[in-house]
Amino acid sequence: MAVAVIALAVAASVAWTIWNQHPVPAGSPEREARVASAQQASRALKALALVSIADDGVLEQIVAGISRAAGEDLLPHAAGLGRTVANFLVTRYGRRDGADYVRWMEEAGYQRRGLDELKSSWFVNDAYHAYFGAPLPERLEWDEVARKMFAAQDQFRGGGSRIGKVCISPGGMEVIAKRLTRADPRWPRLGGAIGDVLDGSQVSISPSWWRAQVDYNEQLAAGENPLVASVGFLAEMADGRRVPVAVSLQYDDKRGRWWVISMWHGHLESDDKSVLRFEF
Repeated sequence: MAVAVIALAVAASVAWTIWNQHPVPAGSPEREARVASAQQASRALKALALVSIADDGVLEQIVAGISRAAGEDLLPHAAGLGRTVANFLVTRYGRRDGADYVRWMEEAGYQRRGLDELKSSWFVNDAYHAYFGAPLPERLEWDEVARKMFAAQDQFRGGGSRIGKVCISPGGMEVIAKRLTRADPRWPRLGGAIGDVLDGSQVSISPSWWRAQVDYNEQLAAGENPLVASVGFLAEMADGRRVPVAVSLQYDDKRGRWWVISMWHGHLESDDKSVLRFEF
């Protein structure tokens, strides 16, 4: 799998570990089959209808779409999964105020990654320079950097990194869940057209400014079997380009809730090698 990894340090390694669970050697028959499946799936996805992330009532539509797509093993927690993803997408991409998103994440219990970690793990300095054409000022505090970075990313290259619409129709949304074990610690692979396109295209990992209060690696080491899930869906960027997106989550058995762990995206066009930063 050709991967455009924006960062390869601590935070990025978690997201990449989640995605790179089913590697296939380049040039192998299976790899060629995945690329062919991706091309066929891309044609089907281009015909699907989407809903605006800013529409009234879209949150409940996303919740309903995820609940429909969830399998039987996930049904007891499907509504919570849907509401977590819907709130995350609508708050991050359906509103223009980055400070509002920061407040929501903190109220939801997510912990900030420090600026030093963001600079070393997610190359925030380089991204800031790409957005503003100048180095990141050392005097800026976390809140100011986040506000400026989220706003700049949403406007970068005509909105190419800002989710504007999502697909909630069958075929345009996939959900898969699994309890990890020491014997089988691999995250589940998304199926359907979304999974085919993600498997057969270049994948970009999104920089996360947050840390959840659960860690599946720690739970596995302690002999526990954490429940994890991936929600894949077709998205349309603000510039009109469509891309497959996946959000990975972990269930918190103690608190009875889901946490967003990571996000990544692929491409519908086989010749599209662009790398987008989905700051979240």
